[in-house]
Amino acid sequence: MNIGLFAGCHTLEHHPRIADAAADLLEHLGIVIERRLLPPATCCGRREDECGLRKAANDAAGRFVEVFNGCEWVVATDTSCVAHVRPALYRMLDSSEAARLRGRTVDVVTFIHDVLRVSEIPWSRFEGNVVMPYACDIACPREETPRGIRGPWRAKAITLLNSIPTVRVIDFQQRQDDCCGFGWIANRREPENAHASADRLFQRLCDSGADYIVSAESTCVDQLAASARRHASTIRCVHILDLLWQVPSLDDAST
Repeated sequence: MNIGLFAGCHTLEHHPRIADAAADLLEHLGIVIERRLLPPATCCGRREDECGLRKAANDAAGRFVEVFNGCEWVVATDTSCVAHVRPALYRMLDSSEAARLRGRTVDVVTFIHDVLRVSEIPWSRFEGNVVMPYACDIACPREETPRGIRGPWRAKAITLLNSIPTVRVIDFQQRQDDCCGFGWIANRREPENAHASADRLFQRLCDSGADYIVSAESTCVDQLAASARRHASTIRCVHILDLLWQVPSLDDAST
């Protein structure tokens, strides 16, 4: 099986270790990474789309198809990249390769759980009590689930976390209005509202008693980490790949 590794712009700019962790984990699981390219070659077009630049977003989708043409699967480090690139591929009605890749582009949690069927993660040395909210792109998906991918996303992530012997997952009942604030246009024009949204979610997560807040979306990690700094909290915010593939130093994993 050969795959393309799709690391988002935000992840590579602010958390390059996450892309490295994804590559190391997949190779440990016997996967050949056929292509691992950097933005702008692999940009999902999210930033352009959120700014109303539809042509630029569609151009990003075209580059995506060129880069990953022929890959059996494209595995993304972050959930929002998948949520944004799939609709763009759908709009490329004249491209059979775009249609094929649309059903073969998934985030790393979905790939490990549904495709590789990983049920044990004994190699991770991550230890602690964790709580995991899910990103808005997971809570309110933009389109149907690709063929062959089954079940709620969060349940898959929790199953993988529970497969790490030294991790205890604390149950968290997410509300419909829970949001880290990153995806709002308010994050650029009304940062106070975005911060208030992040702080509300952060406080509820803190009340769980967890040592770590875990997310599969690096932008959510950063938003909640900013809330932690505003509240002088000791709780740490990490990406799920920090748990699935133990990073060299825990200090490097905390934002």
